[in-house]
Amino acid sequence: MNAYQKKAFNIRKIIGMSCVLFGLLFNVWILGRILASDHQVSSFFLRLAIYSVQLFVIGSGMLILLRSEYAPIKLCSRFARRFPYTTILLLCILGVVLVWMGMEICLYGAERLWMRNHSARYEGGYPDELFSPDPVLGARLEANRCVQSRLLLDEQPIFDVTYCTDALGRRVTPVDSETNRDSHALFLGGSFTFGEGVNDAETLPAQIAKRMPAIRPYNYGVPGRDPGYALTILRNRNLCNEISEEKGFAFFTFIDYHMERIMGSMRVAGGWGANLPCYALQDEQIVRLGSFESVYPWRCRIYNMLNKDRVLQFAKIDIPFVRRKKHYRFAARLLQALKEEYQRQFPGNDFFVLLYPSADRKQRIRPFLEEIGITCLEPPEEVLPSPKDRFLEKNKHPVPAMHSSIAQYCADILKRQWSAHP
Repeated sequence: MNAYQKKAFNIRKIIGMSCVLFGLLFNVWILGRILASDHQVSSFFLRLAIYSVQLFVIGSGMLILLRSEYAPIKLCSRFARRFPYTTILLLCILGVVLVWMGMEICLYGAERLWMRNHSARYEGGYPDELFSPDPVLGARLEANRCVQSRLLLDEQPIFDVTYCTDALGRRVTPVDSETNRDSHALFLGGSFTFGEGVNDAETLPAQIAKRMPAIRPYNYGVPGRDPGYALTILRNRNLCNEISEEKGFAFFTFIDYHMERIMGSMRVAGGWGANLPCYALQDEQIVRLGSFESVYPWRCRIYNMLNKDRVLQFAKIDIPFVRRKKHYRFAARLLQALKEEYQRQFPGNDFFVLLYPSADRKQRIRPFLEEIGITCLEPPEEVLPSPKDRFLEKNKHPVPAMHSSIAQYCADILKRQWSAHP
């Protein structure tokens, strides 16, 4: 070996050892400690990209160290000449992986920078102290609890409220007077019905009851839930034992995001909503199959991995990508089953659906609801506060003024359309 060959061998040795060392250090554990606040790389695609780069760099380093004729450039050249189309495909895949990884890192840095300048955090016992596991519902509200909840943005309070539940796990709904309230009003829905971000007396049920002195309100709303959850409550509990008044009406608040919960979309079934009740239409009957996690375990696991990807989060990508007519038709059938179950327990009473003003999809579901005879309430723009005064900042739930405006509209309509109104 002459001096030139010896020098080339030493350079090759240094390059090969550097590649192997870099590949060993470029791992998920170390990058998680450097990049992530929780010291974990949670994104499935980012982990896949890291493993791919590791494999390529370490493999290249080992080949460089072994023999020059097996060097990656020579191997790639031979492979490309023999399999040109496969090479193009592999280069495209590698390019996509590297671009995706770069986007992941950039989005992570932007997220950390934004969080440094705009710190939003919750304080108090909500939701941990207010919810408990339930074998049928997945989760339920604890009975006889009062839990404080605060949302701070840049250390400035967005809201500071207290959530109280009664002996049956329903949100407490105070009324001005207990006398002459001989009809019930059963309120069903998610967090808009429950009243996230407002105190007990400021919720939509409390505001409607304030304007309708003949009704006694019962708030069965549970944050993060949907018509399927409400139907599960009614099918597994005899509300005649919980509500003393025989006549009255039921009232469900529909928002856009109920569609994702009904369908078990990636953002729901792949995260906090995996234990939501899963319903299907079988022989023209609405049947509960179990929870999304128990019915579709592998789908939920895949959704969970995809949910952690920052690129998909940034692009607001969800699966299914499109809400089709069949989805809205099924949602309407689910609300019809809810109406039928309520009227089975309280024969002759009315059932209403509030299409919340923020629901862009209300015009797509309304024809299906009207087709099956469900009365819809849709507050017009002129009765609402100005757009900037409708929802809580960083929380997107209605403020008390929004509840008050909608309650006034609903009370006026209910007094005319509720068949048993005195």
